[in-house]
Amino acid sequence: DDDDGSSTAPIVRGEVIEIRDPNGYSAVAYIPPSSDRRPDPSAIETLPLLLVLHGAGRNRHSALYEFTQGPAAASSSLDDDDDTPGDHIHLPPYLLSAHEAPSSLSDNFVVVAPYVGKDKRSLYDDPRADIL
Repeated sequence: DDDDGSSTAPIVRGEVIEIRDPNGYSAVAYIPPSSDRRPDPSAIETLPLLLVLHGAGRNRHSALYEFTQGPAAASSSLDDDDDTPGDHIHLPPYLLSAHEAPSSLSDNFVVVAPYVGKDKRSLYDDPRADIL
């Protein structure tokens, strides 16, 4: 347990995961699998960050759903809007979760995509201090 009583799941490398600030927003994140390219394996690995600042969408589900569920998620019912695929399926987090991203991305970049939250259209009306 953390100091605030919440528990922290271990970081899973090579998978898209949802991260959440209990006082703010959620996001999806991807950290590449460990590489053996470092001259000193005990050295801290540094990787560039790709911050995906996407446009507004329908945002009907969790961040993880919106960024990782593609057309297969809609196979049960195309008539029910709540079962439609996430709006963000052509972005890097989806490509990474579907194992369709080029290795130049999946092996070399940390990817983070902030998410406004379920049933919100955008961050436009939120105070900038809350967003930062």
